[in-house]
Amino acid sequence: MITLECELGIRILIVPSPFCLMPSGSVHCRLQRRSLVTPMGVEGGDEEEAVHGRCFASLLHGDQPEYLAFACVLGRRLSEESPGTRRILLCGPGKYALDPAAQQALQCVGWQDLYCVPPIVAGHLDKTMAGRHALVFAKLRVLELPCEKVLLLDLDLLPRKGVDPSQLFDVESPAAKYHSARHPRCTGQIIHGSPIPGQFLEGVRWCPNAGVVRFDPLRSSQSRRAQVADMERDIAQRREATYLPEQYYLAQRFTGWRHIRLEWNFEVWPELD
Repeated sequence: MITLECELGIRILIVPSPFCLMPSGSVHCRLQRRSLVTPMGVEGGDEEEAVHGRCFASLLHGDQPEYLAFACVLGRRLSEESPGTRRILLCGPGKYALDPAAQQALQCVGWQDLYCVPPIVAGHLDKTMAGRHALVFAKLRVLELPCEKVLLLDLDLLPRKGVDPSQLFDVESPAAKYHSARHPRCTGQIIHGSPIPGQFLEGVRWCPNAGVVRFDPLRSSQSRRAQVADMERDIAQRREATYLPEQYYLAQRFTGWRHIRLEWNFEVWPELD
């Protein structure tokens, strides 16, 4: 068990997974609570140009304590391996978005901005029995961030020591690891950072893996909000439920996808142990 403590005296106890150790120590915590609906310091309807060049972003939602632990581990590791890149955590539905102690702990471990975001409800597109993907479309809120370049990361990712994820900002947007059941082993054939070849797209059920995604949000706040609002309307009208709803949606919504190689989004399954 590890205790994280910031200068404000807020503590969070974490039981780390066997493959991760959280460094100890104090980190200065600066509170910034923001909402994508009414950003702090921006009047409704005003134009806001991108204020950050590049940022890492992730989404925290739900009430499970392991999600908060994942967020703390990811935030600390990003702050260590790429300290010069902005780190923004989107806080969706769940108790941690409203918990002051959790908010302070998250910023103490490395998240510089917390944005409280409304959900994009799409339970009708989620084919899982438990409905675990019903709120996953909230990831699309990263397109509203006031940043020129965004690297969206799933909470359960663990950047390895000595590896700087900011290298992926050199890959043009949109980009993600290619996924298709028809071509399960083709990722090694696609050049990292290059457009996904047509032979892997045409007549094939495919999608980008949304665990690591490169996006370039639109320049003005008005255009960013309009884009996401249009996507919300589009999502509400769709009817086909899948096991990877947001990924198949991204494949259909955006064109010009580039490939992020397997080493940047490696998934460990029990049968591969």
